[in-house]
Amino acid sequence: MYISNAYSADFVNIIYNMLIGIASAIPIIFVLKDFLIENWKIFKDKFLENIIWVLTIGLVVSYGLAFVGTAIETLILGSQASDATNQVFVESLVKSNLPLMFIQSVILAPFVEEMLFRGVIFNTLRQKNKVLAHILSAFLFGLLHVYTYILAGDMTEWIKLIPYMATGLSLSYVYEKRQTIFASILLHMAKNLIAVLSIGLLI
Repeated sequence: MYISNAYSADFVNIIYNMLIGIASAIPIIFVLKDFLIENWKIFKDKFLENIIWVLTIGLVVSYGLAFVGTAIETLILGSQASDATNQVFVESLVKSNLPLMFIQSVILAPFVEEMLFRGVIFNTLRQKNKVLAHILSAFLFGLLHVYTYILAGDMTEWIKLIPYMATGLSLSYVYEKRQTIFASILLHMAKNLIAVLSIGLLI
C-alpha cells in the first residue's frame, strides 16, 4: 500500500516523541518514586474534591490566563499574530493519527512535563522565591514549545511563547493550591484532551 511522504513524516514524528516521552517517564518514576507516592496520597485523600476543583476552577483559570496571553500576543504582533508553529505542527499530527496522538498528548506529555516543570523546577525554586518559581517555571515551559522555531530564526515565536507561559502559570497555580502534582497533571491532561478532541472532530 502506498503511504505518502507527509503521512510517513508525521508518523515518524509521533513515534519519535512517544519514545522520548516513555524514555523520560521511566527514570522520572524511579527517581521521584517517593514524591509521586506522597503526592498521590494527598490527591487521593480528597479525590472527588480535587477532580471537581481541577475540572471547574482549574480549567476556568487556565483558559482565562491563556486568553489573556493570546490577547497580549495579538496586541504585540498585530496582523502578524497567528498560531504558534508548534500548535500548527501538533494539529497536523493529530489529524494524521488521532489514537497515537491521544497517548502522546493526553497521557505521556502531561505527566513528563508536569513532573519536570512543576515537580522539579517549580518545587526547587519555590524554596527560595515563590514568585520567581511561578514565572521561571512557566517561562521554561513555554520555551519548550517554541525553542526549535526560535533557533530556526523565527523571532516572533518569542511572543508566541506568551500563551504557553500563561498556561504554565495556571498549572503551577493549581499545583500550589491543591498541594499535589496530580492536580496539575489532571488539568494538563484535561486541556490536552479537549484540544485533541476538538482537532480530531474537524478531521
